[in-house]
Amino acid sequence: GKGRIDIYIKNETNLKLIKSLNKGVDLATGKYIARMDADDISLPERFEKQIEVFNAYKEIDIVNISPFLLEEDGKNYREIKPHMTLSFEAIKFLIPFQNFICHPGVMIKSDILKKYKFKDDISAEHIEDFELWNRILRDGHICYTIEKCLLLWRNNPANITNTQNEKQIGRMYSSSSEILKNDFNFKIKESSFRALLGEKVNVNYTSLKDIDNALTEYFSIIKNNHPISSLACDEMELWRKRKLMFLALKSLSVNKPVRSLGIAFFLFYFSPAILNRGVRKFLFKTTNTRELKTN
Repeated sequence: GKGRIDIYIKNETNLKLIKSLNKGVDLATGKYIARMDADDISLPERFEKQIEVFNAYKEIDIVNISPFLLEEDGKNYREIKPHMTLSFEAIKFLIPFQNFICHPGVMIKSDILKKYKFKDDISAEHIEDFELWNRILRDGHICYTIEKCLLLWRNNPANITNTQNEKQIGRMYSSSSEILKNDFNFKIKESSFRALLGEKVNVNYTSLKDIDNALTEYFSIIKNNHPISSLACDEMELWRKRKLMFLALKSLSVNKPVRSLGIAFFLFYFSPAILNRGVRKFLFKTTNTRELKTN
């Protein structure tokens, strides 16, 4: 259509995802590479806003964006409630626990992506972006996140996160455990780590306390051994509180009464965190669904 760039490169054989991604990286000739999936929708300002960041800050290597969640029918979209925009420092230290970078909405300097590429190995299958971002950020490259939502990310029940969740979490756990051990001499209980990574488990009082203690220890290691701003420390603390609150409330709604009592006790113990403005904003924010208007 008018104003649209159509470039179509067909694989002669089925290369699967990672080889296809790396093929695209090899073929790219521009200064930047923008990632996108076929069933998602970039909003009109997306590329303009990302290029503006690159032009303004030469040291930035990745420009991340915030997404809207597009319902499966493609007619309605909404904000993602647990979403939190972090500074590049906080992302660097928290990304082993959660993928903050929106893979289908990212723009990255070509020379960086051509250097690192997606890891073509079974250990990175279904977590190719998570593994890539961890490698890149470990080497000191900077990711900036635009807070404004610039992508409609389709909620598809058939996507990898929904169909391969167990494999994803297992590989994320293996990859991140190695990073935390080698870079920070830090180890976290496997069940706690898997819950943080998004495994579909119901936590109880004991596991919530374990997660809280582990994150507190990790943050202490970061503050004592790595240069980090007070702003990034505050962001990490806010993320910890929101994450624990999210896990507790999620489990409270599905647990049996006896287990729910323990979670309720944890929430009471954790209640000072609710007074935090950022946590309150997360808890009580409404996610209004909007209709997608097309011409």
